[in-house]
Amino acid sequence: MHASLLRMLLAVTVASLVGSTACDAGFFQGPTTALLLVVSAETEPSYADTNGYRVQVLGAESAELLAERFLSANGSTGFEFSSITFGTSLDVLVHLGDVDQHCAVAGQNPRAVRLALTRTEVEFRVTCS
Repeated sequence: MHASLLRMLLAVTVASLVGSTACDAGFFQGPTTALLLVVSAETEPSYADTNGYRVQVLGAESAELLAERFLSANGSTGFEFSSITFGTSLDVLVHLGDVDQHCAVAGQNPRAVRLALTRTEVEFRVTCS
């Protein structure tokens, strides 16, 4: 009787661990899911960079281009990563490109980001002279 109770407890523990969506050490540890990354830019003065920007999302370890989109000078854009599976790294680099030469991005560019299991937001501030 003790052996069967132990097996049952072990089965419940394994099932709960396998079904979890933990984000341990930057690797996805759950079933396939979609992650949302929202990137926004705020440009001062607002009329300064009329061409907008190019946002690139790169793998943090491989620097492989995962996604790329246009972003208006004072706007936002979303990236949905729908094929995240067990063992996939959640660490990415977000790069704001095509910044006019008379403008500067505050903070680091590219930015190292760990994707959350639901929604991750990255905001760039650009100042132009």
